[in-house]
Amino acid sequence: MAGHIYADATRINGCVTYFFGVYVAGNATLTYDLAVAEDANQGNFHKVEAGLSHHNSGSYLAVMDGLWVSRGTGVTNLANLYYNGTGNMGSFSFSKTNATTVRIHKSAGTYSGPGYGFVRLTSV
Repeated sequence: MAGHIYADATRINGCVTYFFGVYVAGNATLTYDLAVAEDANQGNFHKVEAGLSHHNSGSYLAVMDGLWVSRGTGVTNLANLYYNGTGNMGSFSFSKTNATTVRIHKSAGTYSGPGYGFVRLTSV
């Protein structure tokens, strides 16, 4: 099943917030490569919220809410405010591909049923 992605971004006072609404199957993957301020010579701070649910049962969702710092391609998770990945819907992860790009990825779960969700990144 093909997923639908609806995206927008807002830049205010030097911060950028990306918003993505998603409708996708649990066994699908999603990858978002997003531009952020260059941090090869200093650190950067990132707030990530992502969630996807097929059912109101905890075994049919993928959720990530956390704080990260980065420099270059290195990242450190400061806090997992909430994290739940399931075999049915997969899980979300955060990484850097280079000094100006963060990656938010949803892995494939085993369940083919779709669900609605969102991804939001706030950074500099």
